[in-house]
Amino acid sequence: MGKHPDRSTLIYLLLVLLAAIAFFLFFQQQSALSADSIQRLSRKSNTLSYLPFIIRQPPNATWVPLGFAGESATDLYLDPDLPGHAYASIFLVGLFETYDDGATWTQQQIYSRIYDIDVHPITHTTMYLATWSSYGMYWTQNGGDSWEPIPGWSSLSPTLYSVALHPLTPTIMLAGSGNWEPVGGEIFKTVNGGQNWYLVSPMFTNALTFAFDPISPTVVYAGTKLAGVQKSTDAGNSWFAANNGLPTGSTGAHDIHVVLHPDLPQRVYAATSLGVYVSEDRAENWQALWEGVDANFLLFDPHISSTVYLGASDGVFVSYDTGFNWSPLGQCGIGVSVKRLAPDPYDTNVIWAATNNGLWQCILE
Repeated sequence: MGKHPDRSTLIYLLLVLLAAIAFFLFFQQQSALSADSIQRLSRKSNTLSYLPFIIRQPPNATWVPLGFAGESATDLYLDPDLPGHAYASIFLVGLFETYDDGATWTQQQIYSRIYDIDVHPITHTTMYLATWSSYGMYWTQNGGDSWEPIPGWSSLSPTLYSVALHPLTPTIMLAGSGNWEPVGGEIFKTVNGGQNWYLVSPMFTNALTFAFDPISPTVVYAGTKLAGVQKSTDAGNSWFAANNGLPTGSTGAHDIHVVLHPDLPQRVYAATSLGVYVSEDRAENWQALWEGVDANFLLFDPHISSTVYLGASDGVFVSYDTGFNWSPLGQCGIGVSVKRLAPDPYDTNVIWAATNNGLWQCILE
């Protein structure tokens, strides 16, 4: 007859079993979607391919004001070379600079209505502003000590929404013009750093944002106010609509911010007035991730590419599975429209925000 296990062996096996059950229950608790903390806001599709990330509780987060209450902040730039140094554009006031993490701000000489700030990817002291002014575009070559109208722009368009430098060939730049009406709006291009510009798009474009493909450098996307997503495959020389599955038209999605997944640039995301959308095939086809949210801006965490932050008309949201599930990010953004988000290059627990009620920091705890 076989030998029965002794008492100590049985106790050991029982303890192992109990430990396994406890671990399983803990894992389930951490990964489960709680009805009161994480809402199932996405719609999955069988055609979407993604890795099964663990859905987890968002961290505690507090919302700290940095000034300009009651003003509309439109953009932010955080200096990666100097801790505490940042620029912010306040739409009806001008450009401001801080050296102490936003405790105090100094106004620059630009008093125009500024929509967009872009910075040279190599020489960070060279910066560009897209403005609503008689000159349209300004630049500095000395880190903001002085600003001038960019030489080649002249009077091409006094109303600019955006300016973008090609990340690999920064002498190539794109600029989007437009207005509030359902007419006008064009994309301009330069290949010599702004000395000369030429028109590269039809009317009605109103380009608000640009996204360059780092793998295919001739591919670029434009998120527009009135014409959905526009795409170019020749470095911006010509454009065509890429809106299959994306609601467009007079009642469709507008004010589109387009961004690429940092590790999978064939995956294109669009934050729109009607929700968050994704394309798995370079904007050939679109599908909804979260419908019904007035989405303004998407930011991928620079350290964890599966984490995405969303600035919306009613706060800041976070997704830990590349946009398939969303939850509010603590107190951050409650009651304001969040227009831009920027990660602090020196503190991974801090996200800066430009809103319709000034500047803020979202502090993750």
